[in-house]
Amino acid sequence: MKMERRRVQLTGGFTYIVSLPKKWAEEVGIKQGDYVLLVPQPDMSLLVVPDKAILVREANSEIVLPPTEDPEECIRNLVAAYLMGYNVIRIKLSKPQGEAYTDIVKKVAKYKLIGAEIMGESASEIYIRCLLRHADLPLKDAIVRMYVLIRSMCIDMGRALEERSSCLLGQICMRDDDVDRLYFFVLRQLKEAIRDRKILHELGLNTAYECLCYQLIVRCLERMADHASRAACVMKEAIQEVSDEILCLLKDMCRICSEILDKTMRSLHRLDRRLANDALSKVKKAVDIECKATKALVECPSLSPTIILHVKIALESLRRLCEYGADVAEIVIDLSIGRKKAFL
Repeated sequence: MKMERRRVQLTGGFTYIVSLPKKWAEEVGIKQGDYVLLVPQPDMSLLVVPDKAILVREANSEIVLPPTEDPEECIRNLVAAYLMGYNVIRIKLSKPQGEAYTDIVKKVAKYKLIGAEIMGESASEIYIRCLLRHADLPLKDAIVRMYVLIRSMCIDMGRALEERSSCLLGQICMRDDDVDRLYFFVLRQLKEAIRDRKILHELGLNTAYECLCYQLIVRCLERMADHASRAACVMKEAIQEVSDEILCLLKDMCRICSEILDKTMRSLHRLDRRLANDALSKVKKAVDIECKATKALVECPSLSPTIILHVKIALESLRRLCEYGADVAEIVIDLSIGRKKAFL
């Protein structure tokens, strides 16, 4: 339909009335006595949503995934269906698969997808239902939880390096799965918000542009958790071999990571450009420490090439963690320019 211009009429001396285009009303199935939702928009426009559209979306929230021989392909399809907002996911099996195949799928549903529960299983199908709605875990709470997990990974890594604790480093490696679960759930919320303006406002957002910004933010947080986990995993193999000097530099990197993360999240909470710029200024310190630690590694002939490689990977991951924090700070600056009210 093309844009139409309609005259506003006043009835009863108090109520303004605008008629709906007949062609549009017929296409969406609106009849006399039906309700529509009116959603004011930030650009002073008014969104008109047929109440039936909510019911149609609920009715179409089931998907049947075709059978695949490769479990990895099946997992990718499952995650994609989850992110697209389907509440019922049926995975068809072409033939009785081995336990290894179904175990992989069930493990992903259990440990990677928040709210996804396996409601039924047979030789020909796995039936998964998503029971958690966005109101049960609000967007801002999920983002704050991601921040808390990543911050604890950085702080505990510094403590593990100080105590030379391989056990604690191993625990840090496992926390990445918790961040991944929150990341997928937030992406699911944001994708639904882009399709449904009502959900957009329920999440506390105003525009699709803000959805894009928060998608980039949670992506950066997820990558920060990946790098923290990677650094912990490689240092687990090298913790007993490296010198106190190198461990001290690694601890300094962990401290800077947590400081950047703290300032970045506080800047997001307040939409404070000053805090965001403070976080950006700390990245150079992390780069300087990485260079200093690399020089110390080269000047340490007693270390094997494998240990040197592990430490170098850890340094690179911690530096990348800081850089992803800086990316979030830059997004906060962008948001603060176009929005006066803080989100978190």
